[in-house]
Amino acid sequence: ISIVYRARCFKDEREAKIFQEHLRDPSQLMTLDHVLTTFGEDLAKRRIINQAEDALTMPRLELAIKLLDTYVSYPISTSVWVPVNYCMIPRLYPWTEPLMKALGLCG
Repeated sequence: ISIVYRARCFKDEREAKIFQEHLRDPSQLMTLDHVLTTFGEDLAKRRIINQAEDALTMPRLELAIKLLDTYVSYPISTSVWVPVNYCMIPRLYPWTEPLMKALGLCG
């Protein structure tokens, strides 16, 4: 389970009210297509995808993996045998599933 809490601090009550009103105005909110296009433009600029529109048409899982690979980096632990989430290995390489189960590494 992951929980993300984001507190916002404001200079005064007036500033907090402006923020709340902004959230209630649909014209001020970003659409999913806008967010995906923005990511797509950056991914295309980095030459990870061919064109920004690809972000809107590719399967969502494929896009999610590209976003994670591009923008999220985790430090590699030096105190483990396998410095990756080894429970994902059978998903990426299904032929490893019997071995991972036999070793008791993944449920």
